[in-house]
Parts: sequence; structure tokens; C-alpha cells
Amino acid sequence: MRRRSARPFTLTNRLLALVAAIVVVTTVLVAGTEAAGVYAMAVSQAEARQIAYREILAVDIGAWLQVAGRLVRSEAANPDLRSADGAVIRRSLGAFATENAGTVSGAVVTGGTGEILASWPADDHEIVQVPAVPRSALAGGSPIIWVPPDDVAGDGGLWAVARVRGTEGATRILFLRLETDFVDSAVRRVMGVAHGSSAVVFDEAGRPVAGWTDELPTGPVAFTADDDDPTVGTVTLDGDYRYVGHYAELSALSGPEWRVAVIEPAEQAWRDTWLALRPGAIGWASALALALVVSVGVVRRATRPLRQLEVRARALASGAHVEQESVDHDDEVGRLIEAFNSVAARLDRLAAISELLARASDSSLVLEGVTSAIAHMLGKVDVDVFLLSMGDALDLVAADGRLADTESLTIAVAEVEWIAEALSSGEPVIVTPPVGDVLADLHGEGAVTALAVPLRSGDEIVGVIVVVRAGARPFSESDSETVRSFAAQASVAVQNARLFEDERRSRREAEILRSVAERVSSPFALDETLADVARAAADLLGATGSLVVLRERERFGLPASADPAEEARNASWFDEWRSALGEGAIPDAPVLVEAGASLRPRDAVRFPAGVQSALLVPLALEEAPEGLIVLHFSHEHPTFAPRQLALAAATGKQASLALKNAYLYEQARARADNLETIFRISHAVGSSLQSRIVLNRVLDVVQKILSADAVMLLTYDTRRKVMTVPMARGVVNREMLDATFRPGEDVPGRVFETHEPERFDRLSGTDTRLLNVAHAHGLNSLLAVPLLARGRSIGVLTAFSTAESAFSTDELDLLRTFASQAALAIDTAAMYSREHHVASVLQDSILPSRLPHVPGLDTSSVYLPAAGDAEIGGDYFDLFVAPDARVVVSIGDVCGKGVEAATKTSMIKYAIRGMVAAGLGPERVLRELNGMLIETGDPAGIVTLWIGYLDVASGTLVYSDAGHPPALALDPATSRIHRLSTTGPLLGAVEDAEWSEVSFALEPGATLLLYTDGVTEARSGVRFFGEGRVRRALRKGGTAAEVSQRLLALVRRFASGELRDDAAILALVRSA
Repeated sequence: MRRRSARPFTLTNRLLALVAAIVVVTTVLVAGTEAAGVYAMAVSQAEARQIAYREILAVDIGAWLQVAGRLVRSEAANPDLRSADGAVIRRSLGAFATENAGTVSGAVVTGGTGEILASWPADDHEIVQVPAVPRSALAGGSPIIWVPPDDVAGDGGLWAVARVRGTEGATRILFLRLETDFVDSAVRRVMGVAHGSSAVVFDEAGRPVAGWTDELPTGPVAFTADDDDPTVGTVTLDGDYRYVGHYAELSALSGPEWRVAVIEPAEQAWRDTWLALRPGAIGWASALALALVVSVGVVRRATRPLRQLEVRARALASGAHVEQESVDHDDEVGRLIEAFNSVAARLDRLAAISELLARASDSSLVLEGVTSAIAHMLGKVDVDVFLLSMGDALDLVAADGRLADTESLTIAVAEVEWIAEALSSGEPVIVTPPVGDVLADLHGEGAVTALAVPLRSGDEIVGVIVVVRAGARPFSESDSETVRSFAAQASVAVQNARLFEDERRSRREAEILRSVAERVSSPFALDETLADVARAAADLLGATGSLVVLRERERFGLPASADPAEEARNASWFDEWRSALGEGAIPDAPVLVEAGASLRPRDAVRFPAGVQSALLVPLALEEAPEGLIVLHFSHEHPTFAPRQLALAAATGKQASLALKNAYLYEQARARADNLETIFRISHAVGSSLQSRIVLNRVLDVVQKILSADAVMLLTYDTRRKVMTVPMARGVVNREMLDATFRPGEDVPGRVFETHEPERFDRLSGTDTRLLNVAHAHGLNSLLAVPLLARGRSIGVLTAFSTAESAFSTDELDLLRTFASQAALAIDTAAMYSREHHVASVLQDSILPSRLPHVPGLDTSSVYLPAAGDAEIGGDYFDLFVAPDARVVVSIGDVCGKGVEAATKTSMIKYAIRGMVAAGLGPERVLRELNGMLIETGDPAGIVTLWIGYLDVASGTLVYSDAGHPPALALDPATSRIHRLSTTGPLLGAVEDAEWSEVSFALEPGATLLLYTDGVTEARSGVRFFGEGRVRRALRKGGTAAEVSQRLLALVRRFASGELRDDAAILALVRSA
């Protein structure tokens, strides 16, 4: 398992977490309670503060409004305002306004119908607007009127109104526009005292009249009246942040329904709370940190012994030796350390035993260490280790105590009942042995207590550990477990000793078998290999000698024995093996033969001197014994464990493998010789494509490899439906040469029809015509094999001999194999002959033998077939005179080779001639040919074609090029070479393709050079001939023959005479 790198939940960490949790919870509770109280106090103080400032502000503004009301009433009593002269009224208003400049900013007197009689300071009455006057203001109510700035009823602002007294006949009203600076000053005074608070005056619509700043939120204002006094209450401003406070309505006059409010940020109470708690919080945090540090020290000191114990426990778990821990505590920790010391001592002993077990190869050392450790752990006890031996006996192998010096002691299990109980149950037994107990008496007289713990190796009980203590004090369960743990170590020691012995023996056997396997892997030196295998088998089974006998030595490539007596003795061993095997025995199992046994007569097998018995191990090949390994033993009735017999059988199988390898090697060598012969012969036969040469070579080869006296080859004449003899060798008469055979008739006809060979070891007594004629001329045996080529029979190959049974099965197989190669060569030569004839005829019809003579035009052509290619290619060129006297020149390349390509080329050639005769131009000719090729449905049937119509008299050349290498024209005057590029795609590649016609002027003396891709794609290594070298050949000019021959010579020299594709060259020179 992967060990965790960190252990966050140790006891120390848990204790520290507990202390921290207690401190944190206490802190949270105390701090929360205190903060809640402080916060409530802060809220209460804030409310008191807001109410006090609100009252101050309301009193100041209310008093000022009362003063303004008295002013307007006193001025309304001024007699000048009743004057009919507006100037008098205006002077009186100006004097009054000037006198009360801090309160009044303007004055207006209106008539009974609302017309303005006089105003100050404005002279133009049209620009002065006065607010509507409520009846209550003139009927003794509040003279103060508030007009919002956006109110259309008059100029916005604060007005004081009063009826002018003493007016008779018409009513006059005095309007005083009041300055609001006093309101702003009152707000500023409050805000200057109330740090952090804002004082605002709102009208009845909640719009700010004074005290508003940009810092306040622009959201809606909510007023909540107090339940007991509806003129006061709380106010809330919402926006990006929130303000709360208290308001009061102005009750000094019942004029403007203003509310004065003192507001603060909603979190101001929290700020005040934090400011109040901050000194205490810093002190508390310091005390908390100190408490945590002290707690860490106390906890770590209390858990230090446990951590040290953990370190020692981990070291003990890793196998390290641990010293005893001192006990300094008389508490639970001290008792835990004492228990740990006890366990550590036990584990140290077990570790010492394990280390001894790993180092010691002798189990006795480990068992002595076990007894010593148990005696040390339990104190004043005798410890004995007994192992079970044959016959349910206990052998003392190790002891500590009174039996330590006992050299040999064996006790029957049945003599000690309590040990027998422990061995049968497999569990420890604690007992007080009865008087007269055999084992108890060995440990001295007096009462004893005994403990028996069985030694277990897997599911097998191999012995017992016995612990005896003087006195009646019994062993505890802890003592039993201690001995049980050491018993496990002792069991491992016993098992290791047995495994070591088995491993040593197995390693020796494996080494011998490995050396045997190495020897038998080679098919060479079979005699030495078998002798080594026999010696290995003798070594494995403790035999005194060995030998190997084989039934047929020649079969395995060994020379036959030159001593007849040895052959008889070898044969007698096989007879002895069959006699001793008996019915129902396994054929490949080893068989023991005693020297005194009467299985066969005594003289059948002569045992060497000193040999009393022999173990016969068969060597099988294809389930039949072909040899025996004979192992000699110097004593009678030897006994073999099943493992030994299995080893003997394994060595026999290894030797059988050597026999099989040798046998297969001989077969493979013979077959390889035959195949090599056939390969050389087939190569010689197939190296020619001339039919008569092939037939002669076939007959020569058959006569040579079979040493035949006569060889006759029959081929099937498809026209006459019979087989004839075109060629023969050896003792063959005229009657045999002139014979014909129909399929199924006589021996050749049957072989031809059935495709199966026939062999006759004797020709006498047969009733077939061929065999009777052959026998009459001294031939006595026959081989006949079919000639099969490409799944059909083309003839029969026969071989005769004057001796009877002259041909073996292997020779029949050899001739049959050769015949298949020969038939293919014969058929290939025949096919070549036929196709070569067809190709020659087609080639003669496609390529003109000579170009026609055209006045005013010098022409030359060259056709160079690919090197070593017997098939005609798809390259083609043509030159003829059209009905309109123009010279038609065409050159092309059909994809593919052979008769099919030649046929398509021939079709294209004569199709072009027909369409030219019908008056079609170059572009139309290409379109018609493309349609013909598309209709064939052959995706590989693509063609490149260049066709041009030349007016020799004018030199006008009209051409179209369907993917063919571009023509080159040499201008003799400038030595410039013109490249007549392609005008469309290849023929047969794209349906509904289009080509254009291009006109070119061929000047007098100019040379037109056409060629196929076999010229430009000629190779020299990885380099191509290319168009550049064609241009160099053309640039030198000359007659048409000189140009074509010069280009041909360059191509041949470049490709070293080895062209991979056919090459066609056509040169035209217009006479000057």
C-alpha cells in the first residue's frame, strides 16, 4: 500500500483542534454578544442623535418662517400700498425690500383681478409671475406659499402673501419673495455639528428643498410616519447604497408642507460598533493567540511520549531494531509503553529469527535460534523441536534446556497423547502431562506444564514445538501465541530446507535436459547426439552404462552396421522390448528387463558383464518405435520413482526429436536436390520462346534426369482434335511416332483427359495399342504425366525404360513437377509465336513503311521500340494529304501495349483518315474521337494525340493538341524555337471535353518536330531526357532526316540503348 505523506488527524492535531474549537466558539459567543449590545447601543444613539438634530433644524426653519409671516402682514398695513400711483407703491416696496434684504428678494402688489400694480425690482410686469394664492392664506391662514421650481403656476420659490388692509372697492394682495439662504444656512449648521450625518429639507412631494448633495443616493425617498405622532417618523433613501434617518413636519405654520430630515448611511451603526469594539478586539486577539501558543505547548508536551512511541513503532514495523523505551509515567501512557516494550521484544526476536532464516542455508541453525528465542521470551522453560519422519515417529532436531545435549531421540506419536492431539487438530495444546508421560519424564521428575504447537507447512503438519515448564503454573494464551509465531518461522525453515534439496536436484536435472535439448536441435552427428542423450539418461537414473540401438540406420542418413552380429543383437533388443511391453501398456513408456527373466530364450539378449537389469526407453517416430535407449543397472530389481520414469521418458522423447530432425533433414535434402535440379532444368527450358527449341530441351532433360531409354512428347492438335507426336528421343520406332490419340483413348488419352499421371512397372500382358507396340520394341516400363498449363491440358509427356519397375514414386513426382514447368514453357512459346505474328501484322498496318512525297515538304520519321519488348506499343504517327490538298500530320500514344493497344491505335488511325475525308477540322476530330473512347467504358483507355493541317503553299498550320507532348517549331531566321502547347485534355478522360484550334505560321525553311513521351521520359539512372535535350537536337537544324536521326542518337546515348517505352519521332521541313 502507498504510505500517506501527511497525517493531519494525529492525536496532537486532534487535541489542538479541540482547544482551538473551544477558544474559537467561546470567542465567537462572547464577541457576538458584546457586538450585539454595542450595535444596539450604537443604533439607539444614532436615532437619538438624528432626532435631536431634526428638532433643532425644524425649530430654526419654523422660527424663520414665522418671522417672514409677520413681515408680510406688517408691510400689508403700509398705506402707500393703497395708493393709486404705481410708482409710490414701487418705492415703498423697494424701501421695504432693501430694509429686509436678508429675508426678502422681491415684492409684487396685484389688483383685485390679479393684474400687477407694482413690482420690485422688475419694471416689466409681463415678466413677473406670482403664484396662485390659496384662500386660507388670505383668510387668516399661513401666509407662506412654496412653489416648486418647475411649477408653471408662477416663479418657483418661497413666497409670503397678505391682503393689503384698508383697500376699498378692490382687493389688493402683497407678494414677498423670500430668500431661502437661511434654510441652507440652518442645514449647514446642523451638518457642521453632526459629523457623518446629512440634513435635508423635503417638500410635500419628497423633492429636496435644501441640504441635498451629490453624495446622497438618487433613488426613491420613503417616509414612514410614527404611529403615535404622524408629524414625525423615519425616512429611507435607496440607491447604490442606503441612507436612513428621522424626519419631522414643519408645524410652526400651516403653509409649506415641508419635512426636515437628518439621515446617515445605513452602515454607520456598524462603523460605530467597530470603533467601539476595536480596542477590545485587539486585546482579545492577543490573548487568544497567547492562549493558543500555550495550548500548543501543553498538548505537544503531553503527547510527546506517544509521538516517540509512534516513531519506534514505525521503525519496528519497517524491521529495524528498537531499544526499550523508558517508563517515566505512572498512568495510561506508562502502561502503554510497557505493553509496547513487550511487543517490541517479541518482534525483535522474530526479526532475528527471520534474518537468520534468510542467511542460513542449514535449517538446524534456524531451529536452534527459534528454541533459544522461545526460552528467552517465556523464561525458565525447556523447548524441543520434533519433526515427523516415516512411520509416524518424531525425531528431535533442536532443543534448548535439558535435552539440548541429546544426540538422537525418536518418540512414537502414539506414545504421547497430547502431542498426537496437537498434530491431529493442528492447534496448540496446553496440558499438565500425567505421571509416567514419556516426554515429561525426559525433562525430570516432578510436576510440569507442557505446551505443544504444531509446525505447519501449507496444509501439511511437519512437526511440533514442545515447551515444558517446571511447576504447575499453566501457560497463558499470550504464551501460546508467542510460540505459535515462532513455530511459523520454524515451519518456514523446514520447508526451505526441503525446497533447497528439491531445487538442487531439479536444477541438476534441468541442466542435463537443457544440454540434451541443445544436442538434439541439430540434425548433424546423429550418432554422437544419441550417445550423449543415453549418457544423460543414465546420469539422471543412476545407471552404470547405456547404449542406443536403431532399427534402420540408413533411414536417418547413418551408415549401416558392418557387423551382422551387432545387427542381430540390436534386433533382439526390439524383440525383448515388445515381449516385456505386454498388452495394454503405453507404447512409449520405459520397460524394465531383468537379466534373470525368462521373457525370451536366454541367448536372445546378452547382458554385459556386471549388468543385472536394463531399462528400455523407446524412441518413436510417427508413433512407431525406431530405436531404443538401453540403460544398464548393476543390481537386480531397481526401483524408480514416478519422477525418474518421467525423466527417462522425457529423454526418450528428446532422442526421438533428434531422430525426427535427422529424418526430416534427409527428406528435405533430397527434396532440395530435386527442386534445384528442376529449377535449373526449368530455367533452361523456359529461357527460349522458340517452340522447337523448348520441345527439344524438354525431351533432353527428361531423358537425362530419369535415365530413360525413350522419351516421347505428345501435343494436342486443336484443329484435328487429336494428340500427335511432334518430337521424341531414344528407342522409338516409326509406329510410335506416327500414332495419334484422342482424349480418353489409350494411356496418353486417359492421362490427357483425367489430368492424372500413370505408371506401369511391367508392359507385358497389357492390351493397349501404345504399350503393346512399346513392349514389342523392348521397352518394359512407362511413366506418363499430363502437361498442364493455365488450368488446361496441352499434351502428355512419356518416359520408357527397357527395365521393369525402373521408375519409383519419387521419380514420378519429380517428372510431374517438371512437367508442369515444361507445359508452361511450351504454352508460353506457342502463345508468343501467335501473338508475335499478330503484332507484326498490326504494326505493319499502323506505322507507314515510308512517308508520302509532298512537294515543298521534306519529311522524316523514326520509330524505336522499347528494349527487349516483344509486344507492339501504342505509339503511332501518320502523314497524308487531305482532299483539300492540305497535309494532315498526326502523332499519338495509346495507353497499354500488345494486341489490344495496337487494335485501338489502328482504329484511331483510320478514324482520323475517315473524318479528314469527311471535312472535319482538328478540333472536331478530337471531339469525335473522345466520344468514341468514352463509349467503350474503359477507364484506362486514354490517348494523347496531336493533329495538324498544314497548307504547304502558305505555311499556315492549324492544329489541336489533346494532352500530347507539345510540338516544337524552329524559325531558321531567328533560330527561335516555338512551343506549340496543348489545347485540351487527354482523349477518353473527360466526357464533353473541349479543345481549341490554334493557327501557326510555318515560315519557309522552318522545321516542325513531333515526338512521343518515350523520347522525353527516356532515363539515365534517375534523370529524364526531357524537353531541353529535344530543343538542343532541333536547334542545330538541317534536313528532316538529320534532325530525326540526331534526336534518335541523343536518346540512345542518354539511355545507354535501354528504352523503357516506345519512341516515335516525326520531322517536317518546309522548303525555302
